Amino acid sequence: MNSLITDKSKIIVAYHEVISILTDNSAFQVEAETLQSECDIVLELMRKMVEENSRNALDQGDYKRRYDALVERYDNARDRLSEVSKTIDSRNDKRQELERFLQILKKQEGLLTEFDEDLWLGTVHQLIVRSKTEFVLVFKDGTELPWTMG
Repeated sequence: MNSLITDKSKIIVAYHEVISILTDNSAFQVEAETLQSECDIVLELMRKMVEENSRNALDQGDYKRRYDALVERYDNARDRLSEVSKTIDSRNDKRQELERFLQILKKQEGLLTEFDEDLWLGTVHQLIVRSKTEFVLVFKDGTELPWTMG
């Protein structure tokens, strides 16, 4: 942890760049808008198809095939939209987590001489126990720090 504090100015600059790259959602947002439009269009086509079927005597086999194709098209767009939305949410969550990490790092003055619970909770994702004497400290930014006792 002290090595982070010693190099904190370099780390902060590098992190801002990394955060921007890792959490850029612009392409996913464009895709989400396109998929939402696709869903809206397909729903309107389905509505018109049902309306036409109620006014005119259509071949029901042909109607069902066309309607089922629209349902499949809608389901595919909706499923992909759900995946894209989850990716956007995940990236936004990651951005917040990394920014909290940076805020805590910025606040830390001097080297640590005792345990700091806020710093621990704000920077450590998990502690992996490999054996009685070997551990891996995983930071919220994904950095892993092997640690051996005794």
